[in-house]
Amino acid sequence: MQAFLKRIRVMNERNLIAARSHKGKIVKKVFLSVLMWSSVLIILFPFIWMISTSIKPVSETFRVPPALIPDQPTLSAYKDIWIIRPFGQYIKNSFIVSFGATFLSLLISAPAAYAFARFRFKGQKIGVFLLLATQMVPYVMVAIPLFVIFSKLGILNTQIGLILADTAITVPFSVFMMRSYFITLPEQIEEAAMMDGCTRFQAFYRIIIPLSAPGMFASAVYSFLLIWGEFLFAVILTDSDVARTVTVGLYTFIGQYQIQWNYLMAAVTVVTIPVVFLFIWGQKYLVGGLTTGAVKG
Repeated sequence: MQAFLKRIRVMNERNLIAARSHKGKIVKKVFLSVLMWSSVLIILFPFIWMISTSIKPVSETFRVPPALIPDQPTLSAYKDIWIIRPFGQYIKNSFIVSFGATFLSLLISAPAAYAFARFRFKGQKIGVFLLLATQMVPYVMVAIPLFVIFSKLGILNTQIGLILADTAITVPFSVFMMRSYFITLPEQIEEAAMMDGCTRFQAFYRIIIPLSAPGMFASAVYSFLLIWGEFLFAVILTDSDVARTVTVGLYTFIGQYQIQWNYLMAAVTVVTIPVVFLFIWGQKYLVGGLTTGAVKG
């Protein structure tokens, strides 16, 4: 009888421990869920406020206390930004400069990264270090020299000038990122291709480039985002709407005495859309490129 009661007591203790453990897991799960959704709301709130301000009439923009949901929502700001400013020209220029500089950056970075990853030569490590060191140089230090050089070359206030300037600031990190990805690829792949008759260059663009698509896409996204939001070169190297990009175009909504907040937020919302679609479309390749390249450097 005592053995039976002891067994019952042990079973009750185990059930109590299991219940406490289950309760602890539920509390932990609820806490993590609340923490996650709170973080998401904190991150999304500026975007929600941006969209809210863009659909507010001017009379509600400066209302105290401010309201997240306007009483009289309107989309007039989204229509007016194309009329009061050459906003379409700004976006066109940004796309041309961003895609052009991204393509040129990949065209330069891929062979350079491959050389740093595969060949052994004197000063190799110093070269990689110097490339990364250029990222620590403030862009303002090279803006004036670029202005003087481009002025003498006759490419000031042109899309070509902006493409060259933006390429210069994206190449170093793109080389470093793609080099890390190339290192993860086994050299036996190229050796097998060269045994079948390929030259080193043919093995590079027929074998390595296709296999490195995720890493190159990650580098392309980094370059595109950096160029899309670049302001310093765009404002210094352009002086008319012919070559101005959206970042400078957004600045035109900030007047000397007032800021047209509804127009500015509507314009920012429009400018954000391409970036969002880029992330949605290439999320899988972007994550794969960044994580694979980070394994080995």
